Amino acid sequence: MKKFILREKLEEFIGLLKSGEIEVYNEFSFQHELGYFLRNQLKHYPGDLKIQFERNFKDLFDLSDDEIDVRFGTKEVRKKEIDISMFHGPDNLASIELKFPRNGQVPESMYSFVKDVKFLEGLTSSKNSINTFSKGFFICLVDNSLFYQGGSKNDGIYEYFRGKEKKIRICKETKKPTGKNKDIEEYTIRLNKEYVGEWLPIKDEMHYLLIEV
Repeated sequence: MKKFILREKLEEFIGLLKSGEIEVYNEFSFQHELGYFLRNQLKHYPGDLKIQFERNFKDLFDLSDDEIDVRFGTKEVRKKEIDISMFHGPDNLASIELKFPRNGQVPESMYSFVKDVKFLEGLTSSKNSINTFSKGFFICLVDNSLFYQGGSKNDGIYEYFRGKEKKIRICKETKKPTGKNKDIEEYTIRLNKEYVGEWLPIKDEMHYLLIEV
């Protein structure tokens, strides 16, 4: 039996969006359609494989407050629930974070993208430990071209996602782009490394971004 390679399955799901076989219309539908797809795919593989939604990482990991701060950052930038968790028996196989912004607020949505990547770093940062996931993936859908091109601004957080030829580069330090808290240190997201990627087309203005952490 062919080995289950999660990234290939995620790309297969995107292919079904391109063909119109699967339709998503908000983040909730994205989460559940992907979870349903993966659960059906797991039926063909041996072992106790399962998928869960919105698990609080504190229910899965036995971490001190200091360990949480180191791995996940300050409480102002820290997520709690994992969008999709995959398990193989007692092992934490993979964590998946999803975004499909539909209400504008482009810079704040971009900031949330980086927050998800930071969360995935915390979930996968301690290899060979029961308090970690083996893999982490961030998948973003957008149907507004202002996320990947155009607009009057191309500096700061906009520069991350509006690169030439739809290339993206997420820097190690990201300040909150708007609002009264934008200059407060606790709202700055600090990643372990930079990430690069590319906006790829699905149909019309809809594009997707897939980053493995």
